[in-house]
Parts: sequence; C-alpha cells; structure tokens
Amino acid sequence: MIILYLLLRHFLIKPVTDIMEKRKQLIADGLQSAQDAQDGALKMKQEYEAALNGAKQESVQIVENARKSAKAEYDRILEEAGNK
Repeated sequence: MIILYLLLRHFLIKPVTDIMEKRKQLIADGLQSAQDAQDGALKMKQEYEAALNGAKQESVQIVENARKSAKAEYDRILEEAGNK
C-alpha cells in the first residue's frame, strides 16, 4: 500500500500539482497584465481629457480675442465715420 502511495504521489499527484501551480501562475500573470493595461488606458484617458480641456480653453480665448479685435475695429470705423 505504501509503495502504491509513493508511486501515485510521484507519477500522479506531483505532476498534477505542478500543472495546477503553473495554471495558477498563468492566471495571476494574466490578471496583472490586464490590470496594467487598464491602468495605462486610464492614464491615457486622463491625458486626453486634460488636452481636450486645454484645447477648449484655448478656443474660448481665441474667440474672445477675435471679439475684442472686432469690437476695436468697429469702434475705430465708427469714430472715423463720425469725424468725416
């Protein structure tokens, strides 16, 4: 009985245990890889949102500058017309 146990342990239990450990490690590596990819995607999303927000602010500033410039030009034209 002891010999049978030793043979089973050597040829069956140990290989099965090794296979299970390898699968466990493979799953853990896959989960870690997925977490790293998710973290990278979140970082890229934050960078994109920051860039988009900066672009929106810049466009608002450009429009505001154009309005000021147009208002100044309008006032200048009115002043010239009033002086004539």
